[in-house]
Amino acid sequence: MEAFRLFACVLFSAMVGWAVHNADMATRENLDEHDRRPRYNNLMLNALPLPATIIVLLLAALLFVHQVDVLPFSLANIVGIFFQMTLYYIVLLLLLPLLRKKLSASACATLWMAPNFLYLAFYVFMEQTAPRWVIFIPPTVFRICLIVWLAGVAAILLWKITAHLLYRRELLKDAVPVTDPEILALWQSELKYANLKKAKYPIYRSPAAKTPLSIGLFKRSICVILPQRSYTIDELSLILRHELIHISRRDGSNKFFLLICTALCWFSPFSWLAMHRSADDMELSCDELALLDSNEQQRKKYASLLLETAGDGRGFSTCLSASAQALRYRMRCVLHPGKVSSGAFAMALAVFLLLSSFGSVAFAFESYSGQTVLFPEGQRSEYRVDNVRDTQGNYFTIQDEEALWDYLTSMTYTCVRGHYTFEETNTEPQIHYYSDSSRHSFSVSFTEKAVKVTPNTGNRHVAGPYISTQAPDMEKIHALLLPTDAPDPFPPELLLHFDERSTPSDTRASQWLSYVEPQEELPADEVWGGPEPICRIQAPEGSSVRLEFITSPRSYTVVICDGDGLRIEELDSSALTDNVLPLHPATATYTIYADFDKLPRAYYPEGSIAHMVYQFTVQAPPA
Repeated sequence: MEAFRLFACVLFSAMVGWAVHNADMATRENLDEHDRRPRYNNLMLNALPLPATIIVLLLAALLFVHQVDVLPFSLANIVGIFFQMTLYYIVLLLLLPLLRKKLSASACATLWMAPNFLYLAFYVFMEQTAPRWVIFIPPTVFRICLIVWLAGVAAILLWKITAHLLYRRELLKDAVPVTDPEILALWQSELKYANLKKAKYPIYRSPAAKTPLSIGLFKRSICVILPQRSYTIDELSLILRHELIHISRRDGSNKFFLLICTALCWFSPFSWLAMHRSADDMELSCDELALLDSNEQQRKKYASLLLETAGDGRGFSTCLSASAQALRYRMRCVLHPGKVSSGAFAMALAVFLLLSSFGSVAFAFESYSGQTVLFPEGQRSEYRVDNVRDTQGNYFTIQDEEALWDYLTSMTYTCVRGHYTFEETNTEPQIHYYSDSSRHSFSVSFTEKAVKVTPNTGNRHVAGPYISTQAPDMEKIHALLLPTDAPDPFPPELLLHFDERSTPSDTRASQWLSYVEPQEELPADEVWGGPEPICRIQAPEGSSVRLEFITSPRSYTVVICDGDGLRIEELDSSALTDNVLPLHPATATYTIYADFDKLPRAYYPEGSIAHMVYQFTVQAPPA
């Protein structure tokens, strides 16, 4: 499972890197009329999957607040997303000066969007086996932090979304559509160059606009707004191309995604700094793409335009010059562009690290004593050892059960929730316990770093698992366990060995457990239904079969019936030599009633006897 998860991470990362490379090539190639690829598509993914995933987790937490599993699972994953994004943005901020020198501005803008791929980590095949580290947050502290955090998230989202809607209303209140044929023709020309021939984005002039901008989250609500001032045709061409690049790459939605990230991590100053730096890189990337193949004179004209249009970029809008603080750097990049990489490898590496490391740190909010975890439904005396074995199939016996109980109950355990399979990958012994009265069972497994307790009812996972807050004393545990032979399988199988003239060999008879004496000790759901003669063999005349019981029975009886179900013969085990049963010359069904006294003592008291029934049908050879 772990190898497949890493393979999936590599595959997704390679796909993202290839998409970034293709998007970069599309901006530099001459697209023909049959090519449907948008020219400007460096961010290549809608920015809403991760916010949608977070919203679903929050709704699950609110709707199922009383569910034992759903609420901690949702909150643990949300905290995990916050932790992952915070760590990623800290690293990206530290590396940003170097990245801006080596990578294109479009690549830098794309890197800010990489955490959006974390939604892929919630697919089943992306589950980690187990966390590498567990951070315990005391319940009282967590509840206070959760209330404060949720209030902050709600306040920031409400503030920013309201500000966006008010700003949009302010811009469009007195706005009028642009009807100048020359401007509209220029706009259509830019749409065609961007390979968006069927797109319809209206253009307005607004007295409230200080700088050219585009605004809108969704395709139908996006529009371009120009201030009430005149521009030359060359200036308008650069302005419209700049805004069309923003629209093509869905930068309005991307800014909304970054707002979600900032709201989630609102108490981290790195999140706010990342939001501002990412907005700068979005504008830098648009400058870069708008000036592809431009000469020095055009670049000077564009730089002059930046100086003249420094303005306000509130809400989820994208404008030609939103920040006067970034103008110096933008001017230098416009006038003196360097040779930079497309950033395909950097983006692929970022996505791989994000996906492969997600869940390495788990967050636990519940802590319990060993007594509470190990015996939730009964007393210690009610539990017995089912078996002790490791993942290599080796079995052990416990020298001092009381000493092991005392050691396990002395530990403190935290309940780990998250996207984990918790498959056993260690080779240390695993102890399985079972209670006859409560039907509760659990397993205890050991690693070098923790003791893991997994409660179960039958074969169905219930809650947990619980992981110890301290590393186990493996020397003590190994001293309490001794290697032993594997127990006899139960229920025991019956293998059928026909003579050399017949096939197949090593055939298993159909079987079912009839009952166990004393019968009142056998739970109702452990009585096996039957019979169903699924084993049908064709054998030559005069052949025989040797009965091989995996576990030797106390005694058994063979009843032979013909094809109509009429009894032909009954044989006792004492009448057979070496368990070799002669076969009837005609088609017959053989039913074997066997009694066993070697039963698993974890489930059945001393002295119990199991009554098994086996059946197989042998068809007469063809005439």
